Amino acid sequence: MQETSSKAAAGFREYQLKVVTATQANINAMFEFVQDLLQAESISEMAKLSATHSRRQFQMMAEQTRELAAAAQKLATQASLPLTSGLGKDFGQMS
Repeated sequence: MQETSSKAAAGFREYQLKVVTATQANINAMFEFVQDLLQAESISEMAKLSATHSRRQFQMMAEQTRELAAAAQKLATQASLPLTSGLGKDFGQMS
């Protein structure tokens, strides 16, 4: 049980780090976008910046979603392996 808790805690920390990293990347991208907008000299330049920013954000969020899903799956697998292997061993001894 301690091994399960330890692995779950480590996996959860890794997942939290990925969430914080993704959040920071999104905030940085937003600040860069706003800075670029403030320097735009025309409406057409603003529209182009907006389209570029939207495309980049979509790509970044898709990648972040894949990374978070993989980290969540890894967390679930790591947390359950010691538990399921231990239960299997215990049930085998009962029969």
